[in-house]
Amino acid sequence: MHEYFTQADPFSVSFSPDDGKTLQRGADLVKAVHRAEFVFVVVNGVPFVFGIAAAFTDIFSTHVYGQFTLGLLWGIAQCVLFVATALLYESRCTRSCDPIEQSIDESGW
Repeated sequence: MHEYFTQADPFSVSFSPDDGKTLQRGADLVKAVHRAEFVFVVVNGVPFVFGIAAAFTDIFSTHVYGQFTLGLLWGIAQCVLFVATALLYESRCTRSCDPIEQSIDESGW
C-alpha cells in the first residue's frame, strides 16, 4: 500500500491542554460571525422586501423631481445601502472576528 494511505487519520483530532479556552474562542467566533450576518441580512432584506411589495402598486411611478420617480430613487438608495452595509460588515468582521480567529490559530488548531 502507498505511504499516503498509511498516514494518520485526518479526522482524528489531537487536543491541546487549553481545550476549553480554544473551544470557547471557537464558539465566540461563530457567534460573532452569525451576529454580523444577521444584521447584514436584516438591514438589506427589509427594504428589499418592501420594495418588492411596493412594486405591485403605483407608488414607485410617482414623480419626485422632474423625470426622477420614487422607484428610481428607491433603487439608488437600495444600492447605496447595500454597498454601505457591505463595507460595514467587512469592518465589523475585521474588528470582532479576526482577533478571535487569530487567537485560535495561535493555539495550534
